[in-house]
Amino acid sequence: MTGSTVHDWDELTRSFREDDGPGTWRRVCDALHRVAIDRWFAGHRSLRVLKTDLFDESTADGLVSVFVRDGAAVYGIDISAQVVASAARPGLHGVVGDVRCLPYPDASFDTIVSNSTLDHFSVSDDLTSALRELRRVAAPGARVVVTLDNPSNPVIRLRGALPYRWLHRIGIVPYFVGCTLDDRSLRAELRALGFRVEETQGLMHVPRVAAVAAASIVDRVGARWASDLLVRVCRAFEVLERLPTRRWTAHFVVAVASVPER
Repeated sequence: MTGSTVHDWDELTRSFREDDGPGTWRRVCDALHRVAIDRWFAGHRSLRVLKTDLFDESTADGLVSVFVRDGAAVYGIDISAQVVASAARPGLHGVVGDVRCLPYPDASFDTIVSNSTLDHFSVSDDLTSALRELRRVAAPGARVVVTLDNPSNPVIRLRGALPYRWLHRIGIVPYFVGCTLDDRSLRAELRALGFRVEETQGLMHVPRVAAVAAASIVDRVGARWASDLLVRVCRAFEVLERLPTRRWTAHFVVAVASVPER
């Protein structure tokens, strides 16, 4: 994969798993996404689900269990065999694969979750190729959710302007972050591929740098109540989605789309 490499994700997953279980920041990420998924897929019955990477599941509970509990068959791919092995659990069919060339037939899935997978390419053509593959494997009537880093967020814009090597060396950015799209561009790309875009929105409005630092302190203290409290505080910041400033505070831009019925 251009951008993030298999070795990068192997090493990152290994470092997370060497800790004493999922950290508070991973719990925050899972909590925010699970609340959002319940809203995005309300009223949509999922029978065959594709998740386009398994990093969440390799380092914490992740999102697969949300669909497994409802009886869906869940399939997941990742470029890293280490990640796929670490994510293994009942109900998940994990394979090593590339999102730009999915190992599934056309119209295989009625639900696709691609949360922060496609923003790790170094060239925009790869991002478009991946979106095209999602359209290929999405069945008529399928619901698809794509999240990308939000380039309208000033912190993400600054991060993108600075050399990755420097940020990685000092530990601010643990993995490569690449091309992304703002809400208008993401909407346009999806429509051009034949998706019907139902809505775009922001996700994760808590100031990420401060929240990650706070989570690290909580983990060192080792108090479960403090971890639970920080998760609740971070969730409370999602109220900022209601304000006109939401496009600048959200860390992720989200598109909820569907495939027209034939």
